[in-house]
Amino acid sequence: STLSSSSAASDVYKRQSYFSLDNDVFYGQLEWRTDWFDVKVLASSQDIATDNVYDFDGSDTPFITFDAKGQFADVQTQEIQFLSNENGPEWIEWIAGAFHMEQKSGFPLNRLSVLGLDLSDGALLGIPVPQGLIDVVSSLTSGLGISVPDGVSLGLVSLLETESTAYFAQSTIHFTDDLYLTLGGRYQEETRGVTESSVGLVGLDGSNSSLLQFSRPVSDTNNFSPKVSVGYNFSDDILAYATYTQGYKSGTFNTVNVYDEPEYVRPETVTTKELGLKSQFFDQGLTMNFAIFENKIQDLQVQFISLLSGGAVSLENAGGAKIRGIDFDAQWVPMPSLNPGLVLALTGSYLDSEYTSYINGSGYNEGDGFYNNRQGNFTGNRVTRTPKFSGSFGLNQVLEVSDFGELEFSTSVYYNQGFYYLAQNSPVSWEDEYYVVDAALGFLHYDSNIRITAFGKNLSDDRYTYSQFHTDAGRADYLAPPRTYGVKLNWEY
Repeated sequence: STLSSSSAASDVYKRQSYFSLDNDVFYGQLEWRTDWFDVKVLASSQDIATDNVYDFDGSDTPFITFDAKGQFADVQTQEIQFLSNENGPEWIEWIAGAFHMEQKSGFPLNRLSVLGLDLSDGALLGIPVPQGLIDVVSSLTSGLGISVPDGVSLGLVSLLETESTAYFAQSTIHFTDDLYLTLGGRYQEETRGVTESSVGLVGLDGSNSSLLQFSRPVSDTNNFSPKVSVGYNFSDDILAYATYTQGYKSGTFNTVNVYDEPEYVRPETVTTKELGLKSQFFDQGLTMNFAIFENKIQDLQVQFISLLSGGAVSLENAGGAKIRGIDFDAQWVPMPSLNPGLVLALTGSYLDSEYTSYINGSGYNEGDGFYNNRQGNFTGNRVTRTPKFSGSFGLNQVLEVSDFGELEFSTSVYYNQGFYYLAQNSPVSWEDEYYVVDAALGFLHYDSNIRITAFGKNLSDDRYTYSQFHTDAGRADYLAPPRTYGVKLNWEY
């Protein structure tokens, strides 16, 4: 990847942002049925290669772009499953198996260009930079016997290897026609290590003169994640359930470094408790589902972006977080006899979230916006990307046009109350509430099985983002599409 800057903003504007992805997947599955159980053997090989260039600093006058060329991931997986089938006892269902993965990923040669670095006052276009970065560039250029140019290009290499093996089993026992119990578990062993993490000086001809070879740490971890669920059918149309589960996200290393050693990011664990009700009424004309839940997260992995923190993009751990919420959804056919093609849908979610422990968190100063060197205490703040309320309402109407075809009209409204993109909950990271209104009108011709649909998305033309990109120099928004119209033609044969 290349992180570059220019003292002339016009030069940066000439560098077009782009993203390309080349993904080759080979996949195979073998199934074998016996009189007692079924066997599945699965294997895959995936090669991923990406090239992209995007604005790194996010300021009104961009001077840093991140040019990531040759980022790759080679992934091989193998899995075997043993499953119960219809020949076994009716009162029990089960699955057991094993999974293995080997992965190599990273940047074989990342070029990090920081133009306009003035070592005399230790500033990058007026932004103070850490002494570590200054020392790196000074020692490199003095060792090579050259002077520091107006812009300095640093070449980064980061490679990571992972080998993971997991064993899993789950069984559902039906004590009666109405009462069931599900027990499951997954045990995982993983080795993850840094095979390369280095920085050097990149010349104008693309040559890379090595400066620092960082250490190559390795982590060995294991984890057991259980699941327990019990359900009871009060009737054929009403099911109540309670579930306790644990989830696990592997730890990793920050390998894209400028002057810091690869830092270990601890595994993230999630403990979920949920009570729910699934129900149907009026001959299945009304479906209503309701759930109340709590997620407790330990060592939550948080992504942070700062050139001045020792690396370009890195992860860090928040000590703990908690998210409590209520989810509901309903689907209703209000006039099954008079108008069976009319369906109404309603969904909603209320979330109460906070970081229960997050000290020494990375953030940006409220005044100048610079990196705060992990001095933030975000305990008690709302968890990122968790709106207090979000929900949608939809209407779908299908009308048969004789034996010729059917006309379908649909519309929906989605509402999001707003949320923060940064754990420090600064106003600059706040996403305002927004509505999204969609609608479509289509016609299906029975004989040809051709459907033509005219649609409109975001008809209210609300401005909202898919994500925000915060750095030391400012914020860049990745905007969702504005009001959009179109026509689709589908033919099934």
